[in-house]
Amino acid sequence: EGYTNDDGVFEWTFKYEASLDILVTATRPYFVNDTTMVEMPYKGTSQVKLEPGETVEVIVLALPE
Repeated sequence: EGYTNDDGVFEWTFKYEASLDILVTATRPYFVNDTTMVEMPYKGTSQVKLEPGETVEVIVLALPE
């Protein structure tokens, strides 16, 4: 389990081969009109296979729930 930095990047060093399930959640402001703002939840999932000594980059598309 971990969290991204301000740029949305999560970095971790894994010693062994593994499959990693990825769950992304976020909220962003959504303006209903000129005076009303609500928080819109977003969610995305993915999986990645991790190999020892390899760097993996995954882009996860998070869509409004």
